[in-house]
Amino acid sequence: MLTFSAAQILAFVLVLLTVAVTLRLWDNRRLLPFAILAALAAMQACLVSLRWDFGIISARLLQIMLSCVLPSMSWLAFRSFTAQRQGLSIPSDLLHLLPLLAVLLCYLLWSDSIDAVIVVANLFYGVMFLRLTLKGEDELSNAALGGLPNLRRALWFMTFSLLGSVCVDVLVVIDFIHSDGLHAPTLIAAGNLVILFALVAMLQFGASAVTGNEPDEADATTVTGPTSEDSDIANRVRALLDAGGLATEPDLTLNRIARRLTLPVRSVSRAINLVHGRNVSQFVNEVRIAKACDMLRNTDTPITRVIYDSGFQTKSNFNREFLRVTGKTPRDWRNAPPPN
Repeated sequence: MLTFSAAQILAFVLVLLTVAVTLRLWDNRRLLPFAILAALAAMQACLVSLRWDFGIISARLLQIMLSCVLPSMSWLAFRSFTAQRQGLSIPSDLLHLLPLLAVLLCYLLWSDSIDAVIVVANLFYGVMFLRLTLKGEDELSNAALGGLPNLRRALWFMTFSLLGSVCVDVLVVIDFIHSDGLHAPTLIAAGNLVILFALVAMLQFGASAVTGNEPDEADATTVTGPTSEDSDIANRVRALLDAGGLATEPDLTLNRIARRLTLPVRSVSRAINLVHGRNVSQFVNEVRIAKACDMLRNTDTPITRVIYDSGFQTKSNFNREFLRVTGKTPRDWRNAPPPN
């Protein structure tokens, strides 16, 4: 009977995910970093399977190199969603190659130090991802508003993958100290599987953040109430969204709204949270739903067309948000008698 290991199944899933993301590049070029990450992760999964399922260790150096490249490539991919500098800067971004160069140098001069370099690199990027994840919506101001929830999930899985790898390495060291590495192969194999699973989840949520929309919970705030300035900003945001069809643009970002109003991102986010009790993503979706309700009530436009004309990218999210805002399905809303 033909059987497959968990590593082989994850490798197969990553290959399929790579193909799926690559095929969608035609519609959205921002998926390119995730296509590259998916391909690298698929290669890593295949190498893990070769080593632990078939005992082939000749490609160990390539596996180590991929372990160093994945964190830095992931950071560069997610950085495009942040308020930081966009695009590549050759002098500074070359610094992200330092872990790879350090591993190659150690391989040639002192191979026993390779593991330490990988641990330091994973810890460094793990902490960077953790800080980015905890900063929330304001820091991810270049992400499409509807994709923020999935983007946050992707960041959490990437953080878990990197810091989880560090924990596995620490456990292996402890095992060598106390039992001469008796459990090290099991720890490494199990750790690799968990990390690969986290990468699969990260890539799926990351790609969905670029191409899909999903509602998010309102951000908590410790301020008791909005100021007059907050109310003014919230009114300006609403006026901006109503003018020129800006709200219906699927790639609308918090950063773009703030730039149009010549305001700091944090001021816009704060004002919407305090005045309306929800985050910018939810607020924009409610403006989109209002437009959809108007089209459903006053035109014969098919519901499938209304979805995209109102700024949503997926039917499932449109239906979910429509039900949240109106308490009805789009079809029920269209068929219901108009209010008096």
